[in-house]
Formats: sequence, structure tokens, C-alpha cells
Amino acid sequence: MRNRLNQVTCLAILVGASSLIGCATKVPTTRQWGASQSFQQVNLKGKEYFCRPEPTNALSSSTNVNCLTSLQLLNFRIASERTSSRDLPIVAFTYPTE
Repeated sequence: MRNRLNQVTCLAILVGASSLIGCATKVPTTRQWGASQSFQQVNLKGKEYFCRPEPTNALSSSTNVNCLTSLQLLNFRIASERTSSRDLPIVAFTYPTE
């Protein structure tokens, strides 16, 4: 009986410690994640966007600037974490740089 009680106590301690560690894990915000993916926060016409340059194609040296809203950036983050691809076609609008 005492051995069984010790097992239950150890299990309860393990579950509690695991939940504390899980809560203490720092997850980057969407802004922090965007900055780590070369997005820069800009305000255009009173709205917040996250923009980064993207090459138009492999043969050209010209680039476009792709801009996303914070909700689109969050969707981009979720999609890229699921597919582990940074080349997803999510674009709010583009500004040609040339």
C-alpha cells in the first residue's frame, strides 16, 4: 500500500513539474518571429504591416517588397511551421523596388 502511495505521489509531482516547465517556456511573439524572418515593421497609412524584400525570380536581380498585416504574418508563421517552408505565396501587396 505504501509503495503504491509513493508511486502516485511521484506521478503527481512529475505532472506538476512538467506543467510548470511548459508554462515557463518562452514562445516568441509574432513581431519577434517576424523580425527573425527578416520582416520589418512599418506603418503605412496608419496601419501596421510587416514587410521584407523578395526576389522576383532566380534569373533577375530585381526584388519586390512583400508586406503582410499582423494577422497575415501570424497565418504565415503557422503555415511555415507546419510545412517548414519560407516560400509560401502569402502576399498582402507588393511594392516593386525598381
